[in-house]
Amino acid sequence: MLITTQQACERLAKVHLLGRNQALRILQSGLAGPRTRVGSAYRYDSDAIERLLARPRSTDEALDRHRPFIARIGRARHFDPDATWEEQRADVATGWYLPSLAYQQMRPRLPVPFLATLGAWVVFGAEITGYERSLHPAVEPREQPPDQPQSKRPQNRRLPPASLVLGRPGDWFSEFEDTWLPIENGATWTLWGALNSTPPRADPRSMYYQDQLEEERFLKRLYSTGRHRALARTLEGLVVDDRGER
Repeated sequence: MLITTQQACERLAKVHLLGRNQALRILQSGLAGPRTRVGSAYRYDSDAIERLLARPRSTDEALDRHRPFIARIGRARHFDPDATWEEQRADVATGWYLPSLAYQQMRPRLPVPFLATLGAWVVFGAEITGYERSLHPAVEPREQPPDQPQSKRPQNRRLPPASLVLGRPGDWFSEFEDTWLPIENGATWTLWGALNSTPPRADPRSMYYQDQLEEERFLKRLYSTGRHRALARTLEGLVVDDRGER
C-alpha cells in the first residue's frame, strides 16, 4: 500500500524517535524503498518501510567486542545506499574533525571497525587502517562578541579535517549488516566504548520498550533547548508582571 510522505515520516518517528528532517533524509535516500510519484507528490510503499523498521537491533555484545567507529551521515554529506562500495567509501572517508584523543584511542587497535549510519540504520561497513590530515587550511572561526562566552567549537574547527583510510570490512561486519545501532542523535561520530559514547536507545522489540520510550521522550523534553527558552520567556513575563504590580 502506498502512503503519503507525512504518513511515512510519522511512522519512522513513532518507532525510532526521528525528527522530520531525519525521516525525510531516509525516505529520499531510498533506504526505505523507492518512492513513487503520484501527481505532484511522492508516495512510499508501507511494506518497504515496515521491512526497514523490522531490522534487528545490533547486540551490545557485538558492539562491546568490536568497539566500532560509528559515523552519522548528515544532511550535508552525499550518500547513495545503492552505489558501489568504492563510491560509498569515497563519500564517507573524508571531512571528519577528530581530536587527538580519538587518534590515540584508535591507533593501538588498527584496523578499527567502521560503521556508517543513516538515522540509526547501518548502511556501510569498512575498516580504518589509517588517517590523513587535509592539506587545505581549516575554515577560520567566526568572530564572537566580547561579551559572549567563547565557544570551544570554533577552536576545534581550526584543525584541518581528516580523511580516513578505509579498507573492506572483515567477517565481523556480518554482525552489523542490516541492523540498527542503539545510539542517540548527537555528534557526527562516536567511538563505541570511549568516553564520548552516547547512551543506548530504546529497543522497539523489547518488552520494556514503551517504558524506555516514555523515559527517552521525557528526557528529550527535559533537556530541550526550546523548552528552556519557553520557560525563560514565561519567567520573564512573570517578572515583568510583578514589577508592574509594584
